[in-house]
Amino acid sequence: MGFIASRTVLQVYEKSAACFRHYTDPWQRCVVPATPTDGATIDQEVRVVVGNPLAKLVSAGILATS
Repeated sequence: MGFIASRTVLQVYEKSAACFRHYTDPWQRCVVPATPTDGATIDQEVRVVVGNPLAKLVSAGILATS
């Protein structure tokens, strides 16, 4: 991925994917976990509460969409 030897503490920002990658042999990126889709009314409220922070983490480049 670059000109220096990769170590497990190395982290880089990948512009094309707009997210951070970290090296754990091989390179990995954090992907957004799937949000729940089933359930009653209270589950709908939880989906909103959980979904908002996940969207913020994606927009900050901390989590990747794929």
